Formats: sequence, C-alpha cells, structure tokens
Amino acid sequence: MKAGRKEIITDLIEGTRCFHLCSPSDDPEEQTAVTSGLRYLVIQFKRLVSPMLPQAAASRLNAIDVEVDNVYSAYEAKAEL
Repeated sequence: MKAGRKEIITDLIEGTRCFHLCSPSDDPEEQTAVTSGLRYLVIQFKRLVSPMLPQAAASRLNAIDVEVDNVYSAYEAKAEL
C-alpha cells in the first residue's frame, strides 16, 4: 500500500472516531449536516479499504450506510466502523 493511501485511511479512521454526532432531538439542519458529513467519511473509507479486504469483510463494510437525516443510521455506522 502506498504511504499516501495509508495516511488517507488513517485520517479517515481518526476523523470517524472524532466525528461529533448529534441527538435526534437536535435541529433538523444540524442533523442533515452531521449525517451528510459522516456519510462522506464512510463512503471514502469504503472506497479505499474495501478492495483490500477479503470478500466477506468487504461485503460487511459495503453494507454500512448513513442515511442523510437519519441520526440513528449515523450512530449505527459509527459503531460498525
């Protein structure tokens, strides 16, 4: 793996760990911003890491989804990662 790719993956992992989630009772605009932001990180992570994993692990990773405006899907995705 190229050093650049490893660095990007490490940054995505750290970004996901530190990503601040909101509550279902928070403002809808905040929920949209939070779920969109985490969705972006998850998609980038899946695209970079999935090809390097065994098929079963790649399938589990690719099944992770963050639905925009669904805070519960964000909590679930963060836990899965």
